[in-house]
Amino acid sequence: RQSVSDSAEEARYYHRLAQDISGDVESWESLLADLDLKDQALNRLETWRSGVADSGEQEARLVVDDIATASVYAGSIPPPRNSTYEDLLATGNLHLIQDEGFRTNLLEYYFQIQNGVDRINSRVTGYDGFAYRLVPRDLVETADNIARRNLTASEIMSIIDRATQSDLESYLIAEQNRSKFLRSQVSGFLDSAKLLRDRVESGPVGSATK
Repeated sequence: RQSVSDSAEEARYYHRLAQDISGDVESWESLLADLDLKDQALNRLETWRSGVADSGEQEARLVVDDIATASVYAGSIPPPRNSTYEDLLATGNLHLIQDEGFRTNLLEYYFQIQNGVDRINSRVTGYDGFAYRLVPRDLVETADNIARRNLTASEIMSIIDRATQSDLESYLIAEQNRSKFLRSQVSGFLDSAKLLRDRVESGPVGSATK
């Protein structure tokens, strides 16, 4: 009876882990897509900054949008879905995962994420705070998920003036380098999550015969 109970509990953990890790795959894919937009904004800002000239209002609004967009993931990144993993550790139920290879893969995955997130957070450049000081934000998000209010023409031009007189170039260089590092880390997270998802979705070893 205990063996049957343990097998049922193991299957439940596999199901929960499959949901968590599938959610991680979606999160890492979404983050990489957001990083594409961030990098495009950073590149446009670099081009604009290298040839600073008087900007018309339309171009100035695009520059201001890019300053805000480039701040995406300039600080922390979303954590992994680790509630089931933490439950396994806290309850001492990790032994219920009978596949030793899978247990090892699971531990390695969450260690990789924690180590990677710590390294990412240690490389914060301050760009998010810089961009926030330049571009006023509201709590209501726009369609592109950048919270900012509808700025007047005079506010836009004031931001441009402050941007041209600021240390924008050094912030851009630092944030571009950080973005490359962030992308490499998250790409690694995604590859590991996909491999783990494929394994966990197959269920416990021998489950088909239990």
